[in-house]
Amino acid sequence: MPEEKENPKFIQALKDGKAPMECLVLSVLEGEARVLKLGADKYGFRNWLIDKIKASTYIAAILRHLFAYARGEETDPESGESHLQHIRACCALLLDSKDQGTLIDDRFRKESKAVEQG
Repeated sequence: MPEEKENPKFIQALKDGKAPMECLVLSVLEGEARVLKLGADKYGFRNWLIDKIKASTYIAAILRHLFAYARGEETDPESGESHLQHIRACCALLLDSKDQGTLIDDRFRKESKAVEQG
């Protein structure tokens, strides 16, 4: 049987460095969208692009959801969605706000503590 050739459009996309969208895990995108919609209803649609957000706020939320999941809790009691979907949504906001210039990077850094103690 002859070897199957790759489609030239696929090869060109690789050469152009285009994001390999076929690698996305589609089964989890709907849950992440539901969590983002809950946030939009509660705080405003794409609010992180209007008002700057602190990294520490989302780090804390990620940790709360991670610890709840680690303790065996599958879903967030308020939303009914997976704690892991909440973590994905928080990470998406951090990444997007950084790209858009609306992230306040207030993460703890060891060197900043030394300066404060001066």
